[in-house]
Amino acid sequence: MANFSYRALSQAGKPVDGSITADRIELASRELRAQGLTLLRLEPESATGREIGGGKGRADASDVLALTRELAVLLRAGLPIDRALKVMIDMAANERLRELMDDLLGSVKSGKGFSQALLAYPREFSTFYVNMVRSGEASGRLDEVLARLSEYLTNAKTVRASVVSALIYPAILLVVAVLSIIAMLGFVVPQFETLFNDMGDALPVLTRGVIAAGDFIARYGWLLLVIMLLAAYLVRGWFRSPEGRAIFDERLLNVPLFGSLVFKYEVAKFART
Repeated sequence: MANFSYRALSQAGKPVDGSITADRIELASRELRAQGLTLLRLEPESATGREIGGGKGRADASDVLALTRELAVLLRAGLPIDRALKVMIDMAANERLRELMDDLLGSVKSGKGFSQALLAYPREFSTFYVNMVRSGEASGRLDEVLARLSEYLTNAKTVRASVVSALIYPAILLVVAVLSIIAMLGFVVPQFETLFNDMGDALPVLTRGVIAAGDFIARYGWLLLVIMLLAAYLVRGWFRSPEGRAIFDERLLNVPLFGSLVFKYEVAKFART
């Protein structure tokens, strides 16, 4: 038996939060629907705890996923967009999500379309997301579009978690290797320089190069660190610019094997939506 936390609407349209114990999530869903509840979210308690744990600040990917999924359910249940947002504000899992939905509700009440309201949050809602919502508004099928977006965001979250998990170990090995080389060149190699000089023999070119590199790091390591941090900051800013992003994407698509995988993934996403 496992515990599942849920968020739902009663037959009177009031929000209900609670937990239920069942063997599987399908059985928990069936039992709650039998009670006349309209499910907005049903997850293992550990997953819900991660989602609720958050304070003020910019809404993250989990917040956007929760908003999309629950809004799709409410619209499918027949609620208008403003009423659905009001219900979600009352049921918000954290303060940052509540503030985001409150701003969206204010924009909708002022006469803006939902897609127009999303434009005020380009970091939370991508151009792809906004365009999908706009197409849903134009076709009168916003609930279906949001349900599809919820599926897309869930799949993207799973893929992202898998990639991060696969890259953690190689990244740790790379960092340890780089730090070990820097430590050897900066602290160990200079201690042998005097020994080599006392020997009086001409050193091989490779050995002299290693000693010179160690001497440079010992003398100017701090400067090298500053330059690397500055370069990382500039590259990050360039990467976030439209021109930099376009150049990076073009180069990425030309990478053997990996570029074709990225292209096929984007085509599949386009076809799915």
